[in-house]
Amino acid sequence: MSARIALLAALLSLAALTARADEAGDFKKAWARAQDADARQAALRRLGEAQSVEAARLLARAALDAQLEWPSREVAVEALCAISAPAVVLWAGEAVAGKEKDPLVRAVLCDYLGARATSDPQVAPLLLRALDDEHTGVLAAAIRGLARTRTQVTVDALVRLLGRPTLTGRARGDCLRALRGLTGEAFGAPEEWRAWWAAAREGWTPPSGDAPPRPSGDEPGAHRTVTRLAAPADAGRTIYGGIESRAVLFVVDFSYSMHVKVLSGDGTNPTRLDYVKEALVDAIENQLTDDHTFNIVGFSSEVRPWKRKLVKANAAGKRDAVRWVRALRPEGETNIHDTLELAFQHPDVDTIYFLTDGMPNRGKTTITDEILGAVRGWNAGRNVRVCAIAFLAGDAAAFNVVESKDMQVTWLRALAAQNGGTFTLFE
Repeated sequence: MSARIALLAALLSLAALTARADEAGDFKKAWARAQDADARQAALRRLGEAQSVEAARLLARAALDAQLEWPSREVAVEALCAISAPAVVLWAGEAVAGKEKDPLVRAVLCDYLGARATSDPQVAPLLLRALDDEHTGVLAAAIRGLARTRTQVTVDALVRLLGRPTLTGRARGDCLRALRGLTGEAFGAPEEWRAWWAAAREGWTPPSGDAPPRPSGDEPGAHRTVTRLAAPADAGRTIYGGIESRAVLFVVDFSYSMHVKVLSGDGTNPTRLDYVKEALVDAIENQLTDDHTFNIVGFSSEVRPWKRKLVKANAAGKRDAVRWVRALRPEGETNIHDTLELAFQHPDVDTIYFLTDGMPNRGKTTITDEILGAVRGWNAGRNVRVCAIAFLAGDAAAFNVVESKDMQVTWLRALAAQNGGTFTLFE
């Protein structure tokens, strides 16, 4: 950092300290007077205009306030990301490097730095120290922020990160996706990336536009449509792809509409639920190892978890899970809000596979936009990856089941997109 930037940062920090009491006091007064969401959002926007460290700190906390309605929390995020003051950028860099003790705040500030790096690539290096963070949500946010800037520094950092022996599971997948998006290349193993980068680094220029990377085997893309069902074998890849997470939650719809029959690739006619159960059983038995923790949540009108928390995927646990899955029978309606609420009460999960064939018609709310907002709130700072699966195979009308595929696809695609996951449609 140059002496000029250091001096500017010091002066701005002094100004921020001088103004801190007045800003905080004015905001608290406006907040106390606020009688509705509109007034609270207006107060948050005014706070962002202060362009100070204290304003940024308050906005980061507001973005994580579970007692605050989600639209206001989103305004807090927008107001925070609009702050461009160098003192705030430098403060955020120190915070994500470990000076801030709350990992959720560190994750929010990684997102702030990522947003600033989009317009100023020189901000990206401030995220590098966050790559050492042990919190999954912080590391995910740091990788996502770096992926917004296509520079040699960014690719250097991510290639080094991928080569760490300790980088496994979800974090490794995040790093791979970031590298593929940045470079347009589709390598898998760390040594492949190192060899390519050693040859390509000098004179490398990023690909133009937002061209997707070349295909890379069986990793699912942002969207897949499967119109012919293969038998649920080959390690569950018919539905779940290659499971990279070491802390995974499977959420499975067993509402009455799951009794619709489908045509499987082996010539049989199982119900939707029977097909899904066998695919999940296969994934549990063949993809999960002693290094994994997992749980299963089934839902219809009510929410039915297998266990209260993630458990080790040892032999006994997997046998019990398989028995539980195979005992599910189609019944009831579709309570999506309450199911996702319970899913996010698992503090250690980093990836959720959410499978349904229906629209919400039970629970605290059945409005999909409200459910999406609630999920964004539960996921703030945690950065849990949600992979959404619309299982709409079979002729629903023949079984007196009314479906609106366009609506189902639209909201499930949004669920995945807003939470860093993939969307897969089976029809």
